[in-house]
Amino acid sequence: EYIINTKSKISKGYKGRFYHHIVKDALKKINKKISLPWQKKVFIEKTATPQNVIVPNWTPLEAIDFCAARSTSAATEESSQDNPDQNQLPNAPGSLFVFYEKLGTGFFYESIESMIIKQKSQGNIPLYQYTPKTK
Repeated sequence: EYIINTKSKISKGYKGRFYHHIVKDALKKINKKISLPWQKKVFIEKTATPQNVIVPNWTPLEAIDFCAARSTSAATEESSQDNPDQNQLPNAPGSLFVFYEKLGTGFFYESIESMIIKQKSQGNIPLYQYTPKTK
């Protein structure tokens, strides 16, 4: 994916499109150059408010990073997924979007708030400990 990303460029204007649509288009540009058995699943959380965006000759991952920095969650019950059988939980109204790959699962574009809600609903809340330094 990295090599395909560096060799691909997106130069396109999006009028009245949601950021999650732009992310989906960028990932399609990468996946269409990969043979079908090697393509990864994509899990994309819906974003709010349509935007007018111009992507000026960026790689697909640069375009995704641009969208992640500006996205806000739609806070809906559903997310756009190529594989809807898992990770289908309510999303929090958040704006801290990240794009990452989970080995063996696929690519994720979701807010940190949604990840926390998923962990809480699965009973898998990590223990965080704050220990201030003493002098």
